Parts: sequence; C-alpha cells; structure tokens
Amino acid sequence: RLSVRMVRVTRATTPGVLRYAAAAALNLALALACLAPPLASAQLATAAAAPRQLCSCQIDGQMPQCMQEVYGLCATAGEYARAIPMCNIDWSGVIAMSPAVFMEVLKAASVLCRHPYQFNVTEMASFLGATAFGHLAPAFVANGITGAFMTQLTKEELTDNLNASLGDAMMFMEGKNTFLESTGPPLNRGKMPARDIAEVQLGFNVRQLSEIDEVKFEFHVAFDLVMHWSDMNIWADCKASGAKEIEKGPCQYVWKPQLAFPNARSYEIADGRSTLWTDVATKTATYTLDVTGTFAAPMTFRTFPMDAQDLPITVAFSDSNNGLVRRVMRWAPVAAQLDAKIEDTEGGKDTLSGWTVEAASAREHGHVGIDWLEMAGDSGPMLDFMLSLKAASEAMTNVTMDFREQSTYSAATCNIHVKRTTVFYMLNYIMIVVLLTSLSWITFLMDPSDLNDRCGISLTLLLALNVFQLILSELMPKTGYLT
Repeated sequence: RLSVRMVRVTRATTPGVLRYAAAAALNLALALACLAPPLASAQLATAAAAPRQLCSCQIDGQMPQCMQEVYGLCATAGEYARAIPMCNIDWSGVIAMSPAVFMEVLKAASVLCRHPYQFNVTEMASFLGATAFGHLAPAFVANGITGAFMTQLTKEELTDNLNASLGDAMMFMEGKNTFLESTGPPLNRGKMPARDIAEVQLGFNVRQLSEIDEVKFEFHVAFDLVMHWSDMNIWADCKASGAKEIEKGPCQYVWKPQLAFPNARSYEIADGRSTLWTDVATKTATYTLDVTGTFAAPMTFRTFPMDAQDLPITVAFSDSNNGLVRRVMRWAPVAAQLDAKIEDTEGGKDTLSGWTVEAASAREHGHVGIDWLEMAGDSGPMLDFMLSLKAASEAMTNVTMDFREQSTYSAATCNIHVKRTTVFYMLNYIMIVVLLTSLSWITFLMDPSDLNDRCGISLTLLLALNVFQLILSELMPKTGYLT
C-alpha cells in the first residue's frame, strides 16, 4: 500500500519525461528497504563478481536483483564509476535512485542484456511492470504488442486502442522517446565511458572546387562528408535517404553528430542527398552529407605567380552535442580524397580556372568556439559566476576544472592543395609588363632632337603601365609586401 501511494505522489509531482522512471525508482527503493537490509560487504563482493548484464532490471518483480547487478557493474568501473550516472547512488541507509539515474539503468540494460525492441509480447508485459507501467500490460498482451510494435506506438493508439488515460499516454510517450533516443557520445564497441574517448571516423570527398577569390580570401567547394562509428546503443537496422526519412521510424533515434563549420562564410546541406545506414548485427552506423559552401582561406602571395595554397574546410562537433568536448569524443581516423572528376579528368581537361588541384589531406585538431574564461575578463559578475561554477564542480568531482578544455571540441580540417597555373600569368601579366618596358628603349634609338616624339612615346608607355597596374590591382589582394 505504501508503495502504491508513493507511486501516485510521484506521478503527480515529478515533472518532465522521467515521471514514470521516478515511480519505478521509488518502487525499487521501497522494495529494497522492505525486502532486504543494506547490503553487507560480503554481499557487495558477491554482487561485484556476478554476471553484470542488468537483465533483472527489465523484469517485473526483480528490482532487488537489479540493484545488485547495478552495483556490480559500477564496482568494475573503479575510478571511472563517478562519470557514469547510474553509479552515482547513495548506498548508505535507505537506498534511493533518482529518475535520471533509473533511466540510465534502463538504457544500460538495453545494451548489456537485450533491447526491448527484441521483446516478445510476454517479455514486453514484464518490462512494463519493471517501469511502473504494469497497469498497461493486460492491454498490451490482449493486442499482441511486442517490443518492436511498442517503439511505433503513438499517443492516439494508446488512448483509442489500448484504453490508456491521456495522462498515462503522454507520460508513456515522453518516457519512450527519452529511452529510445541516444544522446551520445556513441558507445564504441570494446570501450568504456569516461575511460576511453569515443571516436567517429570522418572522410572528405571533394567533388568540385571553383571560384578561388584571392581578393576576398575565399573559395567555393562542394564535397561529401562520410561519417562512420560503432555504437552499442544501436537497436534496429536503418536505411534512410533524405533528411525527412532519416527522422522517421528507428532512424530518428540513432545518435548523429551535430556539426559546425567554423571557417564557412555560407553553406548548404542538401536534404535530399543525406543518407543514414545502421547495421544492428555489427552495431555500426554510416552517415553521409552533401555540403556546398563558401569557405574562408588564409593565403600568401610572396612567390606569386608560382605560389601554392592550402584551402581549408574545417568540420567540428557543435557545442550543441551535450558537452561532448574533445576529451570525451573526437574525429578519428580522418581522411580526404579528390573525386575522380577532379583528379582524373577526361582528356586532361581543366576543372579550375587559373589553378591546378593537386591533392587533399586531412588532420584532427582541437577547436575552441568561445573561450569563456577569456571573455569573462579580469573582474566582473561573469568571472565571479564562472569561478563559483569551477569551485562547485571541483568540490563535487575532486578534479581540477579547465575552462579551456571544457570549451575545446574535436575538429577535422581538409586541406585542398592547389597550385597556380604559372604559364598563364607569365604570358598575360609578366610578359606584357616586360614588353611595355622594353618599348621604352626605342626612345634612345630616335633622333635626340625629336623631343616631341620621344616624350610622346614615353608618356604613352607610362600611361599603358599605369592602366595595366589598375587592372591588376582589382584582381590581386591588398598585401603589405610586393607580389
């Protein structure tokens, strides 16, 4: 009776998507408090040595066993347990677990044991009991709702076909979406969160390069981004093409990196050409994007017209990736290539006016979007707030907080190496200047007394050079050195 009353209070007072998790968490705490005393050292050691698959957490009525498995899993994490949300549990006195932690337990169980997507009707009903939605189990059984069907349920189907109340339907949908969605970082196969850095492989395929503007220090490029990673949170196969299809069905719950292009002046991602494929057997995902844009590029012209330039395209994880900074997740490995249409043109035709595209390479590095500590200055309310935040974090984690590290995200830069077509500039620029300058020597072959004609030729050549210089100045950047 006490358990039931506590569940009702929790449903009424706990906000957000974790209401049902809070109810189950309270059931768990009460069950452990009533059925067993706090675990003794020997019991904890036994729990640590037992299999840690968290399967009990998915079965109705096995919450005490679930808690033992959770503790055993956290015990193996050792010094890295503090970074795992479900391991931040107060084991002294009455055992309790916050809604957020209970949700992490359910997500971990879906990876280490079985994902509810694979449950049959009976297993799905038992899972509902474990998550404080046991009162919906008879309707699920009567309608043959398996785990796969559960992931597709809508609020209308819950109320119209399964006779769920509107409140239960809304809480179920919020909880379902939170449970199925992976917020990242991806759980790479064979890696441990907090101990290992999550990695996402990145490849650039440069399809087209045009409009290198030396005056504006920018270039226009079209390229493909190919991203590949392993994620133990992948629970269904997904094959989608186009942005709309990627946000439907199981594909919408697959973790995908949020990207930023730090040196882009403008860019566009073609919605119809993006693709997402997942393989549940290998727990891998491949995500491709078609990007077109104008990017800024620093250039040097000290060796003009025999200069070569590296045109950069930088792709970084966005700071909207829930704090997935470089020490947590990074691009690795990275690679770049030129599309066959650029590298091996038919009949040796040109693809870029005035330049030759020679190669493309890529490297991973850190990217600081905003250095918050630098922006805070030497004094003021912003600095006081950040220092108080730093002190609170260090007191909680016993780890020194580095603001710059917390603002550094992984980035990958593709450098497109281009070389200027020297012959064109030699014939059309330098040779013209040489020719005009050489013509000035004609005045020395003329009669010294023919002053009018000699001055006329000199002034004409001077004006020609002046006009030529004005034309060139519009085509060349304004630098502080001779080119």
